[in-house]
Amino acid sequence: MTQPLIEDISTPMLILGAAHHGGLSVTRSLGRLGIPVYNLDRSKYNPAFRSKYCGASLVWDLNTEPPLKSLDYLLEFARKLGRPAALAAITDLGALFIADNADALRGSFLFPAQPSRLCRALYNKRQMQELAHASGLPTVPTTYPNSREDAMRFAATAEYPVMFKAVDGIRLATAGIPTKVIVQTKLQLEQLLARVKDPNFCDLMLQEYIPGGADSIWMFDGYFDDASRCRFAVTAHKIRQYPAYTGASSLAVCSQNENILSMTCHFMKTIGYRGVIDLGYRYDARDGQYKILDVNPRIGSSFRLFTTANGMDVARTLYCGLTGQPIDAGSPSWGRKWIVEDLDAISALKCFADGKLSLAEWGHSYRGIDETAVWANDDWKGSLGVLLSDLRNLFPTARPEKIRRPARERSTERPAISVGASSPSTGIGADPPSNRPTFR
Repeated sequence: MTQPLIEDISTPMLILGAAHHGGLSVTRSLGRLGIPVYNLDRSKYNPAFRSKYCGASLVWDLNTEPPLKSLDYLLEFARKLGRPAALAAITDLGALFIADNADALRGSFLFPAQPSRLCRALYNKRQMQELAHASGLPTVPTTYPNSREDAMRFAATAEYPVMFKAVDGIRLATAGIPTKVIVQTKLQLEQLLARVKDPNFCDLMLQEYIPGGADSIWMFDGYFDDASRCRFAVTAHKIRQYPAYTGASSLAVCSQNENILSMTCHFMKTIGYRGVIDLGYRYDARDGQYKILDVNPRIGSSFRLFTTANGMDVARTLYCGLTGQPIDAGSPSWGRKWIVEDLDAISALKCFADGKLSLAEWGHSYRGIDETAVWANDDWKGSLGVLLSDLRNLFPTARPEKIRRPARERSTERPAISVGASSPSTGIGADPPSNRPTFR
């Protein structure tokens, strides 16, 4: 793969991380250009921490720690670093944290000037659909129950299958409830509704199911500058997803779709969006429309699928934009195929067991893969990190978990940040991988 020319690589990048391949992919993409990359995640087992391109590992939980304490921790990191770092998120939680604390973070970090209200509106599935509809984009017919009675009335009269989805994915997942389920029967929906404890059902939406396979799901990855002009854009469609039928891309291919491109650029211009965006659409063969499903105001975990002929992706484009350098987006690599090896194997097995994938189709789907998300010849330690993470998920009882007290019960004292040895030219990122600092 061609590596783009980015002349100034002195500004470090801090990634508010993601498990499995998301944070690891950003770390590799920027690290291969010589950019100092640091990762923050709640788990010390994050695969990105093992990558040879990771300059420092910050073990910190943005979800359970009080926001002010997390902000204090990041500002202390910036002070130790001694210069502003670019800041990016791979998770909804990280994106919301940056948006909510933008005023306090600005000056110590570089990130798009995105209003917190807009970021939260795009994250919230109900508000996102309202924004999309107001901008003229086709949306999926959706019911938002206000009570258990509303939800049960829907269950009694709905045409199945239907989609059971979270309006606020973080809150519903925290309550131990699935955030996206294809519901096949009234009984299955009633069982899911019984798990919802919120009397106002404000975190739940019930949506019409659009028939079609994974290949009917289209994606857009792009970057918009401070004037909401599109500076990088690539479209693609899914081949398989994990979890099967409802999850993120596990095998996908870049495909040109001018409808998706023009719809998204119009949408982002209308709402004044700035920065990296990751969107999902589904083609509805019944009326020939592409209907918006999800908007992620952050780097998506499958961003390395959307790589142009000169090696640019949204992480590298964001870095250029934040550091004031020219953006050479290049031409999209149509036909480029990308895979998350372990997750796709699980998804393919599920599809095979359900009779929706033959052995011949399975084998054919792996032809012409251009990039793997897990394995990298130049970063086998990062690949090992993903494997170890998979094993921990397969055998969760084999390891004792630290029981975390609620934030209000824990000490408010900030842990010390040790930067270790540093280089005058590149700061803490100059430490060799075997002796790099860990921020606690």
